Amino acid sequence: MKEVIENKRIKEGKAVLLSRVSTEYQCFESQTNELKEWVRSHGFGDADMIIIEDKESGSKLSDEQRQGLTKLYQTIKNENVIAVYALELSRLSRRSDTLHRLINILTEKKIDLRIKDKNIKLLNDRYEVDEAAELIFSIYIQFCKSENRQRVERTIRGKKKNAMDGKYIGGNRKFGYTFKQSNKFNDNEGFDIPKDIDNFTYIEHPEEGKIVRDIYRLYSEGNGTYGVYKTIKQLYNTKITHSTIGKILRDPSYTGKVREAKVVNRGHGYLTTRCKRTYPILIDNETFEKCRNVANSNSTNLTKTKTVYYSHRLIKCCCCNDYLKAFKAKMIYKCKNTYNPIAKIQCKSKDTININVVDHLVWETAKAFEAKSIQNIDEQKIFDLKAQLETVQIKLNNNSIIYENAILEKMTEFAKTFKKMTEKERRAFAIRELVDKKAEIDTEKAQFQNEISRLTSLIEKIESNTIKLSAFEQSKSRRNQAIQLEYIIEESDDSKRKEIIRQHIREVRVYNEPNKVKRIEIFVHKNPTPFIYHYAAMKPDKKKRLYVWDPSNNKVLKYIDYTERLERNYTKREPKK
Repeated sequence: MKEVIENKRIKEGKAVLLSRVSTEYQCFESQTNELKEWVRSHGFGDADMIIIEDKESGSKLSDEQRQGLTKLYQTIKNENVIAVYALELSRLSRRSDTLHRLINILTEKKIDLRIKDKNIKLLNDRYEVDEAAELIFSIYIQFCKSENRQRVERTIRGKKKNAMDGKYIGGNRKFGYTFKQSNKFNDNEGFDIPKDIDNFTYIEHPEEGKIVRDIYRLYSEGNGTYGVYKTIKQLYNTKITHSTIGKILRDPSYTGKVREAKVVNRGHGYLTTRCKRTYPILIDNETFEKCRNVANSNSTNLTKTKTVYYSHRLIKCCCCNDYLKAFKAKMIYKCKNTYNPIAKIQCKSKDTININVVDHLVWETAKAFEAKSIQNIDEQKIFDLKAQLETVQIKLNNNSIIYENAILEKMTEFAKTFKKMTEKERRAFAIRELVDKKAEIDTEKAQFQNEISRLTSLIEKIESNTIKLSAFEQSKSRRNQAIQLEYIIEESDDSKRKEIIRQHIREVRVYNEPNKVKRIEIFVHKNPTPFIYHYAAMKPDKKKRLYVWDPSNNKVLKYIDYTERLERNYTKREPKK
């Protein structure tokens, strides 16, 4: 058929009518009928129409997975197609890369693309590329991308709201609850649900709710989790597992408390975010607390404390440059890549060092630098830091103003070029045009916020140290003042000590030297030259000692006594008889 444009017969060929809906429950008949009437007005008969109808997502599926898009490419390749018709640009795809690819193919083959809702076409009457039309298509593609991003954000906001309202939003159903499903999902497990309950709103499951209550009742009576499991299996015909019972007893959301949002690792690098949500009350707070008290009284891990290693992620291997790992059983730091078959780097180093030796050295070094930093406090320094903080805060506030002004400038430019655009469309296009600018501003904003956090913590630390220093203002000797400050710092607990060490120590290295001597190098942040110590067995008793070596005179400058902070809990295995 020859297409008729303004009563002129220009080119012979067929037209492709593309109808697409996103779900199985939608119908595309109205789309197809509307397209047929529009295509007939352009001079095509029914025999010249190639109709492609599909029910598939335009954003979730890739180009290879979309059957309708594949049919369109094959039709363009095998048939004499001169035009492609669609009601909306989103019916082709919601992905900007797919739309760009399709328009490039149509432009190359001189095939017109016509969109009814915007009344736009890709080619002019002579089937040549219209630059103005191509620009408009590019703008609308960016608008589709922006609209798709907003749609995803609206969906996420809706899911979060429904989760907080106690509604099912997908995934596994929580044990003990069920919900009324819409007519499209007619699967209510055979239970009668009241008609006044909204769709997908959680309510108590008639059978599983009783199981949850019995689990808490049996556990509060002194039964262990395995005893509860066996009793529940005898009383009910359920597939509940022992581990599920433990999770139910630890879950406070059964009392109506809000379950906080968190990121869950599903394995293989796949992370999902659980929304903040609420559930109907099945267990009262008193019963839940009683069960937690029973669990705490049965626990054998409450008295155990985590060992703090001062040199954790500070001491590095001289061979593979990875961090050394602490082995408490043997009281040593050793490269974690040694004899590790699954490690990316197979380290051949056998360097080890006593944990107490290294931890003592890094703590004494950090303690001395901490005392010195407290002594060097100056009121002018606090004033300067507060001025810096105020300047950074002003820059952070100006960031938002700069971005908003850039949007207004772009909107003014679009208003001159595209007069029919609404203000909302101009703003959406302007935001899309300023994606790189926004990324740059967001990066600066993050840097400013980090700088504000750093300056705030630094000011708080200096002000707290000023209080410590005020007790020694009358001391005449600066050395005596430093010694007294070190006594105060020594009273810090292990977690505070580790924090002080991180502030001053940058890196620790251990090297093997001849005659089984170990050289320990400690690098601090403000000094490129390391502090060097040696650790070896000394004559005449061959006891291992920590010392400072004088290379010029080739003798020991001084010995260092280190404290045995951690004890070795390693017992040697007896040989088999």
